[in-house]
Amino acid sequence: MWRSCGIVIAASALLAIQSPNNGVDAARPRALSNINSITLDLFQQVLTSELDHQSYEDAMTSYELEADFMYQSIAQNAADISGAAVTQQNAFVICHSNADLSGFERKNEVEEDLHIKVNTLYNGPIESCFSASMTHATLHTFADADEDEADEFISMQPMTSYMKMRAGTVKHVEENAGAEEMHKKLVFDMCPGAVHRDVNMEEFGLDLLDRIQERDEVTGRSLVAANSFPWTSDRMQSHLNDYSRSGGRKLSSAHHARVRKWRGVMDRGLNAEHKCADMFDELEVESDDHRDTLAFTLGHGQARNAASATSSDCVLSLVAAIAAQPEVCSVESVPMMKPMNDIAQWITQSGVQNSRPFWDSDLTGAGQIIQVSDSGLDTNHCSFWDSSPGEKRDGTHQPNRRKVIKYEDYKDDGDYSNGHGTHVVGSIIGHKAKDGVNESSGFIDGMAKDAKVSFFDIGLGTACCYVPGQTTLFSGGYSAGSKFHSASWGAQTSTYNSNSRGFDNFAYNNKDFLPFVAAGNSGSGNALGTVGAPATAKNIISVGASESDGRDLYSGSDGLNYLAYFSSRGPTSDGRRKPDIVSPGHAILSAKSVPSQSGECEPDNASQLPNAGGSSSYAVSYKSGTSMATPVASGTAALVRQYFTEGYYPNGIKGAGTAIANPSASLIKAVMLNGAQSLIGKSGSQGGSISSVAYYDEHQGFGRIQLSTSLPLDGTNDFALEANEKVSISQGDEDSYSYQIGECSSMDELSIMLVWTDPAGSSGCAKCLINDLDLTAELDGTTYYPNGRNSADTLNNAERIRLPVTPGDTVSVTVTGTNLATSSQEYALVVTGCFGGSFPTRNPTKSPSPTISPAPTPAPTGAPLELVATFNDNNGSQGNMFDIKALQDLTITEMDVHTSVSGNASVTVYTKSGSYFGFHSNSAGWVAILDTSVTSQGLGNRTPLPALDVVAVASGATQAFFVAVTNIRYTNGNTEGSLYAENSHMQFFEGIGRSSKEFNSASYSPRVWNGAIRYTLESVPPAPVTPAPVTPAPVTPAPITPAPVPPAPVTPAPVTSSPGLQDALDLIEEAIAMLEAL
Repeated sequence: MWRSCGIVIAASALLAIQSPNNGVDAARPRALSNINSITLDLFQQVLTSELDHQSYEDAMTSYELEADFMYQSIAQNAADISGAAVTQQNAFVICHSNADLSGFERKNEVEEDLHIKVNTLYNGPIESCFSASMTHATLHTFADADEDEADEFISMQPMTSYMKMRAGTVKHVEENAGAEEMHKKLVFDMCPGAVHRDVNMEEFGLDLLDRIQERDEVTGRSLVAANSFPWTSDRMQSHLNDYSRSGGRKLSSAHHARVRKWRGVMDRGLNAEHKCADMFDELEVESDDHRDTLAFTLGHGQARNAASATSSDCVLSLVAAIAAQPEVCSVESVPMMKPMNDIAQWITQSGVQNSRPFWDSDLTGAGQIIQVSDSGLDTNHCSFWDSSPGEKRDGTHQPNRRKVIKYEDYKDDGDYSNGHGTHVVGSIIGHKAKDGVNESSGFIDGMAKDAKVSFFDIGLGTACCYVPGQTTLFSGGYSAGSKFHSASWGAQTSTYNSNSRGFDNFAYNNKDFLPFVAAGNSGSGNALGTVGAPATAKNIISVGASESDGRDLYSGSDGLNYLAYFSSRGPTSDGRRKPDIVSPGHAILSAKSVPSQSGECEPDNASQLPNAGGSSSYAVSYKSGTSMATPVASGTAALVRQYFTEGYYPNGIKGAGTAIANPSASLIKAVMLNGAQSLIGKSGSQGGSISSVAYYDEHQGFGRIQLSTSLPLDGTNDFALEANEKVSISQGDEDSYSYQIGECSSMDELSIMLVWTDPAGSSGCAKCLINDLDLTAELDGTTYYPNGRNSADTLNNAERIRLPVTPGDTVSVTVTGTNLATSSQEYALVVTGCFGGSFPTRNPTKSPSPTISPAPTPAPTGAPLELVATFNDNNGSQGNMFDIKALQDLTITEMDVHTSVSGNASVTVYTKSGSYFGFHSNSAGWVAILDTSVTSQGLGNRTPLPALDVVAVASGATQAFFVAVTNIRYTNGNTEGSLYAENSHMQFFEGIGRSSKEFNSASYSPRVWNGAIRYTLESVPPAPVTPAPVTPAPVTPAPITPAPVPPAPVTPAPVTSSPGLQDALDLIEEAIAMLEAL
């Protein structure tokens, strides 16, 4: 098999792909020696790992040793390709280096060539890299491919144990395991497709634990230590000798020390007589709704107990055992999270003392809900108190309560005295009601005083913070109507870790949800790179702290236009700018919890309020930190959302514009970042010397929040705002906008802000941006770039350009889909300035692309909705079986199919409750819901079917379908039963092809049905249907009744796969079946 090794090498050091004969693969089995390897240099630009903590030479040797060790194991397991090798799998990093393709196209080629599902790790201008789970049979098939079938641009590397361990994991365990007060937690990600969708993840986690604890019956040693983890494997010494003899790098003393270290860890950990039994006894398995992440919560452990989680050897040996599992792609030790106003009100609204113009215009947060996770909430404080009976703190949704509509008691259901959580919530939605009923203006009212809160308690007594997976964390508040989450906690790591990824993933899947996260309090000395996860996420607003004013100003502080000395600074470990914005966070006066009282409150007179740093006998207190800045920002965001939902846009008069019922998170974020104003200076210590800040630096981000420069408001300002949201762009597209500058008194510059919600990165990503859009502006022949740069920004998913303008200028703005790893990307573009009294017209200019038929217009409520699987065929036979899962109660009423027949085609549709798994050759339980003929619209077009006997599917239930159509078209899949398409109502899964409508016909797997399912969300009882006969003999076809149906358009999607070794046999059978049908 031929592999080119000279692919555009001069263009980038990343393209230094190792060739089969450069000495690197010296110990690799000959059968696999033709596969191009990924260089260590490239891998380290894709992911951070424990290899980063070794010298380059040692890292290179470790990298090669482990990879060759794994290849040797793969070769042994693949000795019989018809046996275990068909299903035995390993984690791989796969890169595609064709610089002429987009990331999306590279991904499609990898999935097509290898017949696997992949997850994007890195998407650069010249290459893209992915993680995947690949069977040994697939690997050998790729290695044995002929020259004409080989893809010269694909290289790969088995994901070794050190590659899976995120950078700093070993050090973190060694430094913190012995602390009894420290809560220990290991989080690990599954490779794409490694765990079947029908497998319960918590049960899988328990099975994994059983596997890890298996021991040799003779020696009593851990089987993982003896066989799977390379550095303690009994085969490693033999492999080291083979490696040295075959021309590998000389082993340094560090490698021999590494072997001794890990063997010692195992001997004192999993191999010890105590077997780390106490750690395993306390261990809890946590899973989230996202099927790719598991966590082992280890508890605190007991001091001086070598068998518990206070033993670094027990925890490290567990890390090694997890990293050795073939389904795992990443493992990390997650640091325990730690917690990180009347004056803040006017600072964020206008920057003018005591001026609150947005409150004066009835923008007070009414109708908005903010979710908060923190140490607890004293609901009896007058800022939140509802004296009516019936309060619950068990997760019950109570929308009619005055302030707290849901209290989720994840750990406990209250706050401690002068607690962190009560103070935070007060800054957001606090509003005084001394009797728990009648509200009045208070000195410590929150930024959105008429909003409500959904609270998630992550405290346990005075300890905080015990944070679950993000789906568990966010879903309760989201289902209660919250579009914001305020998180005043984090960890002291600037990496993109599992928490960052979880935040991004939830926001990407719920694009109207915007989290706010405290940047951290480690910025003393102007220390860069101190922002803490999850504030390193992309689809959030990371909040730093600025100083306050008046009585909230500490002695020696410089005022509202200066950065608080403790505020953490960027960049993130992959170079992205953080924090996003700053807001007042130094000496914030807010609610003080007094758990022993009900109705505790603030004083009646301002003279009774304390000054910064002072204390009070009333239920108020000062706190400082980005923990205090974050609720100020999230509460202010509620006013922005209310502005759009109540029709203030575009002219700042309530109800005068068109209300946006559900503005996207990208729009809210773009408005807040676009109008933020630059600070004047910063200091590294309280009262220390002042130095200047710059726009877009790593101290203040885009600047301090200010609504009066973000949103037009009648009687307050006279600039114009154009807000574009949910605009979809594809690879290579250019959307152009033009602005004719007029006159106004509020602004002498044009501010342009581009924001998009990016797909989540991978834990430890070294470049975390997945989809790269670019913003440029042109004025008088000069091109302007965003974020203070002189060229495109390839790291951030928030880009701003500000340029001075004069009346009569014309500014051209362009948004470009530069490098996408998905088929398209939605964005928000917000522009403020003097537009001459009329809004500009958007004139998007799209790059040439194939003409496609338009998709159906979404139906109104009550009319049929639709989920499209795909119409991108590359195969076919006579039928498909597949499963769907309802995410809400729904009723399936109609389908479209794809057939190559011209003229009449016979159609039979069966359905059954539950999955088709185990029933593909058994007609028991299947019922016929359609048996007729239709007029086919031919290849490349949708063929609508007549109305089905309706199928009602309850939320959470699985329903199987068998759709048999003459010469049906379908697509070769990746993994039978894996999720292929979904929306907020339904999920569709890959299934199988069938050679006829009979239940005992041949099956081909995996195959993806080509079609569309229409449904309603109204509950409709199913019409009576006749069960299909239960018999092993072929089913006799029902009479065909012609029913011509008008044609409907088809929306083609990119081809995703092509036949491989096993598929070739299936293709022959399918071709024969189609010929027989003719």
